[in-house]
Amino acid sequence: MVQICNEKNAEKNPFGLIRTDHKAKHRRSQIHADLQKSTKQLLELIKEIKQAETNRLEQEEIRKLREQMEFKANPVRHFRQFTVHPSTIPLTKPISPNLHTDKRVRTRSLHHSIKLCD
Repeated sequence: MVQICNEKNAEKNPFGLIRTDHKAKHRRSQIHADLQKSTKQLLELIKEIKQAETNRLEQEEIRKLREQMEFKANPVRHFRQFTVHPSTIPLTKPISPNLHTDKRVRTRSLHHSIKLCD
């Protein structure tokens, strides 16, 4: 004998043979739990992917900075060649400075005499 579970029967016999409402409710809760679990896994996966991307970008930045800091020799520039010609202007003749000229001696003695008078 098959018992059909309806509201009246369910209250009287909760352990009846056909409990479609109870099974459907249980199935919905199971599906909901599975959906939450898969959503949580997807969020964790997205978080891991973002973390991996930020780590990759940081490593790339560090690599670029290290490349910029590394000394790199500049190539030798090639300029137009020029030749040095000897000068046609005659050299200057050095003249010894005449430090004790009569004029300097006179001005020095004049200043010295003025200082004594003051």
